[in-house]
Amino acid sequence: MNALIFLSLILTSFALRNEDKHKNLVQDLPKSFDESLILDPQLPTLDVHIIAHSHDDVGWLKSVDEYYSGFNTSIQDAGVQYILDNVIDALQQNSDRRFIYVEIAFFERWWREQDESKKNIVRQLVKNGRFEFINGGWCMNDEATTHFSATIDQMTLGHQFLLREFGVKPRIGWHIDPFGHSATQATLFSKMGFDAFFFGRIDYQEQNWRNATKEYEFIWRNSKSLPGETDIWSHVLYASYSYLPGFAWEYGDEPIQDDKRLFRYNVKQRADLFAYLIRQRASTLKHNSVLIPFGEDFQFEKPNVNFKNMEKLMKYINNRPEYNMKLRYSTPSMYYDTVKSYNIDWKMREGDFFPYADRDHAYWTGFYTSKPTLKGYAREMNNLAHSTDQLFSTSSVSIKQNRTKFQEIVEKIAVMDDAYGIVQHHDAIAGTEKQHVAEDYAVRLAMGQASVQTVISELINQKLGGKTQFSFCPLLNESKCEATTSDAGDISIVFYNPIGWTRNEFIRIPINSPNWKVFDYNSLPIDSQIIKSKGLELLFRATIPPLGYSTYFLRKSSKRSFELSNRFRGELNIENDIWALTFSPSTGLLSSITNKSSKKSYPITQNYFWYQSSVGDKQNSQASGAYIFRPNGFFPVSKSPIVNVFTNGSLVQEVNQRFSPWLSQSIRLYKSQELIEFRTTVNAIDVSDGIGKEVITRFSTGLQTQGKWFTDSQGIEMIERIRDKRPWPVPNITEPISWNYVPMNDAAFISDGSTKLTVITDRSRGCASLRDGEIESMIQRRTLRDDRRGVGEPLNGTETVTTSQWISFNSAGNAPKLQRTQALLRNNPPIILFSRDNQDWSKKKLYWSALNRDIPDTLRILNLRTLSDGSVLFRIHHLYSKEESASSVQIDIQNLFSEKKISSIQEVSLSANRILNAKASTKIMLRPTEIKSFLLQF
Repeated sequence: MNALIFLSLILTSFALRNEDKHKNLVQDLPKSFDESLILDPQLPTLDVHIIAHSHDDVGWLKSVDEYYSGFNTSIQDAGVQYILDNVIDALQQNSDRRFIYVEIAFFERWWREQDESKKNIVRQLVKNGRFEFINGGWCMNDEATTHFSATIDQMTLGHQFLLREFGVKPRIGWHIDPFGHSATQATLFSKMGFDAFFFGRIDYQEQNWRNATKEYEFIWRNSKSLPGETDIWSHVLYASYSYLPGFAWEYGDEPIQDDKRLFRYNVKQRADLFAYLIRQRASTLKHNSVLIPFGEDFQFEKPNVNFKNMEKLMKYINNRPEYNMKLRYSTPSMYYDTVKSYNIDWKMREGDFFPYADRDHAYWTGFYTSKPTLKGYAREMNNLAHSTDQLFSTSSVSIKQNRTKFQEIVEKIAVMDDAYGIVQHHDAIAGTEKQHVAEDYAVRLAMGQASVQTVISELINQKLGGKTQFSFCPLLNESKCEATTSDAGDISIVFYNPIGWTRNEFIRIPINSPNWKVFDYNSLPIDSQIIKSKGLELLFRATIPPLGYSTYFLRKSSKRSFELSNRFRGELNIENDIWALTFSPSTGLLSSITNKSSKKSYPITQNYFWYQSSVGDKQNSQASGAYIFRPNGFFPVSKSPIVNVFTNGSLVQEVNQRFSPWLSQSIRLYKSQELIEFRTTVNAIDVSDGIGKEVITRFSTGLQTQGKWFTDSQGIEMIERIRDKRPWPVPNITEPISWNYVPMNDAAFISDGSTKLTVITDRSRGCASLRDGEIESMIQRRTLRDDRRGVGEPLNGTETVTTSQWISFNSAGNAPKLQRTQALLRNNPPIILFSRDNQDWSKKKLYWSALNRDIPDTLRILNLRTLSDGSVLFRIHHLYSKEESASSVQIDIQNLFSEKKISSIQEVSLSANRILNAKASTKIMLRPTEIKSFLLQF
């Protein structure tokens, strides 16, 4: 069989995931082949690295704990606790055996069940390099829909566990299953001290090209701001991370019989096939070392079945010179060290590996948006987790003075750490899990949320002085808050700001009557506006100090008037002191935006459309589903003119628009705000016509953008996208729409060189620019067919999605500052605590900051996290990239904290497991996009 054809079969089956794909591959194995392909004495001697592993998803078809314990075997027969039990036992039986492990969320669960004797056995296996932790994060995170800060957090969680328990520091990135690969992920791995990055899923056309040109290994230049410094040697797996086809003994493949006294002696036949498959892979490399994955999803529950059969093959081949190859158990780090010794001059690869496709008509661009409520919830918990860490690290609770209280808070935070770390997994936040598993992730996040909210309440009370009963309103984004809509007395509200500079934030609070006035922490009345739409909302602006809080009071007053919402047909204008928006009298849609200072007017329309989800056609049976976006038709959500409902006020002017019974939006212009908010509510998408729908919003302008648009890479650098282009020769475009979809985490923009339209998002989603001057992003998806990539159910959620995007027109020079600062502020809103306690607040500390001053608004305090030993992990990030004309920034943190004095500071690697400078300076210099990490002692 032609090698390229067989590679294509492997790629196609790889997409299926698990046992079904392996059965398909076994059926396609060559029945015979020329023995000269394996026994020719002129063939080079091969050094074959057998990598025994199990890829253990922390949730997918089953929940994370179902996978760990082995429950729900009707869905999948998998139990991680048994895998770890049996692998450790099997390794002790043969000192040549090696095994790698990745997912620390599972390993930590197993570890805490072991007695000290078993722990010592594992420690020795780790010390001897026979049980090696690779990657070492809490999970194997997604790379398209995770924010870089969440990626760092979950990796740090795993790395700190490994450092505490084993003193080990992983040095290899192993992302064999995420659905495409991010340049930022490679940057982060490099800054964590990794030597190499092994990954699996790239576009099938690029895979074929790399196969033909022997370019499976290369140097990945992943950052334009830090070129050379974060370059990382990379290896693309040959087709998949799975067993060689026909040699998955735990799946029931034919075992090796090497005793001639017994029937069905087959070792020669099986060894020939194994050697043939190895030679096939070796022909795609520039050297004579070959990496052979030996495992699959949730494998090695029966390790002796795998090890014993493999050892029979190894013995047979290694003892016969005619094969001219030596097989050995190995690890990716051993393979990398071997290949490094060859001193090959590797080629360079820039950019990222999005989108991923596994065959014609099958672009994995749907998951960028799938299950948007979970994506939004994960982003909210990112902010809440960081805020909790900040408050704990700047509190009076210390391990030295009160170990019991310290440990109590650590344990409460650990509930969030586990949930928040798990949800970054590539089958969690990606939205590619079964529905009951998505619900399990949400429950875990809710438990983490409740746990850390008790910590926040306690620590805020410490600063305020006294014991105030606080509550939170998790549905505030849906204008629901029991704390403010009940008939109790006055309302006290504390706003905590997780950003390192003072912010002035518009706050919308649902209320049950208009009889409220707002007072600040100095008891001075402040401007407010009462808005009536579906209910009543009270709007005011709060000033909140950096890494600190301020307190505001809602007090009953005489009846107030409020701005009525008026239905409006005809030309409509709304404005603030920066923008004027005009709406078309014929369509009701936005038609232009005018900058009131420059007098420049920009034609723009914004509308909602839906793509019809393909169910397959005569050309190809591929359907649209959780992973794959395959459209088959394009329609406006509303076919009638939009009736605008207009609210005019001193703090906000807004237009409410209803596009269908299941989709509405508000366009909001806040006083003195540069961003225009588009807030969308999507109820259960109507599929009563039997058609799946994938809903987008599209902004259309007159900008001449030359086929280009830009999207962020996990929230750090912006990547240029060029319509219909790829970094390999002569691509075959079978799906021109989904081919051009890419992930957006924070922002995207289009530009004509002088003007930019910037779009900021509150969660990850897919976006594209399919025509010049246009940019669209996907809001929600509801498909009625499974896309046959393993999850086994359609994407048929009926939850309500409430989401915001913000836009602005700016000069190309000014746009980066707006984008960087506002994306940070919009995605890290204040944490809000409500109280209706009848207390004397005048004796409380109503305004407090952990900092003595604002930090420069080019920087972000990314983490301020107390570790288990009491030291504080301080991370700081330069928000801007080199391409945004940014320069280096210095900050001295010696006297930055208002109630803490730094006694020592060490610079450490990104995941804080390697000391870079034991006596670092408090004067920190950061280059564009750079993140630096330090361990502080107060």
